[in-house]
Amino acid sequence: MLRGVDLRLEQGRTYFLVGPNGCGKTTTIETLIGLRHIEAGSVRVLDCAPGDPSLRSRIRVCLQGAALHAQVTVREHFEAVAAIYGAPTAQIDNLAQQFGIADLMGRRYGRLSGGQQKRVMVAASLFGEADLIVLDEPTSGVDLESRLSLWASLREAMGARHATLLATTHDLNEAEEYADEVIIMREGTMMAQGPVDELVAHSGLIGVLPVPTLAVRDILGDAELPSRHLLGQDRGTSTLGYTDRRQLNDDIRRIEEHSIQVRERSARLTDAYLFAYRGGSQ
Repeated sequence: MLRGVDLRLEQGRTYFLVGPNGCGKTTTIETLIGLRHIEAGSVRVLDCAPGDPSLRSRIRVCLQGAALHAQVTVREHFEAVAAIYGAPTAQIDNLAQQFGIADLMGRRYGRLSGGQQKRVMVAASLFGEADLIVLDEPTSGVDLESRLSLWASLREAMGARHATLLATTHDLNEAEEYADEVIIMREGTMMAQGPVDELVAHSGLIGVLPVPTLAVRDILGDAELPSRHLLGQDRGTSTLGYTDRRQLNDDIRRIEEHSIQVRERSARLTDAYLFAYRGGSQ
């Protein structure tokens, strides 16, 4: 269930919905495209109600878990999609080239790897001239190289368009790299929306310090103070976020007095996200 979600998308911009499983990302998308009933409030998509038949030619959707017919070739699928949306046949080969799948066009969809299927599905969502393109977890389950390649292809294909792109992801680095704005969701509510630099600035974090976890325990004592916050722990390293410069400088001095070298870094979207989820920023 969604509560108090006030989401506004501008033409030609790229938005990412981020948050843990069950926070409402997919529900938000399904509401926008008319797959869920609205019990209260109002939703307008391109000045129409969700599910309005006039939106079918203006929206493209690639939902998580969606698939094409396993025994049909990629080219046959593309020809069918192009016909549905009245796209020129030249777009078939153009998208195949842009997404690096030209050599897969004669192969059956079911014979492709998971990463190849992702590329085909995303490419198929770009036929015609849509105003809104919705991608639900477009890079889930693919390796880093495939993810980078897919986004490079997607940005190239979107370059000459004026469409709005709305994507969901669990990868905050992906959102930080490619989003014009990020929308952070939690338990069906929208916590924040804005450009990455604004979200980071609003968090109040002035710096982040990765520290050996044993040093936190033996030197700093309590990891949590009013101006020091434990953002996470991984492989013997604790990541501390600070809202006060004096506290950060003092901690660096105390740690380095024990001949342990640490290096401060600037806060990123991941840090601001973890800080907000742990109740650090309002």
